[in-house]
Amino acid sequence: MLTFLIGFAFSGAGSRYIDRLDMVVKETNASGTAYPRTMVLPEPQRSDLQETLRQYTSDRIDQLASMKP
Repeated sequence: MLTFLIGFAFSGAGSRYIDRLDMVVKETNASGTAYPRTMVLPEPQRSDLQETLRQYTSDRIDQLASMKP
């Protein structure tokens, strides 16, 4: 019975890990798509948004690096 419970717990943890990795990949793809789309904006907004996206990306990298086991 204990083996069954431990196996069930590890199975759940593995699926949550895969889900978290999937969300990180989706977020990365969205950021990579958003940045080139800023090129169609007029200049004052373009620079502001590009800087905001750069800062967001830097913050997310720092956050994800701190979560590394």
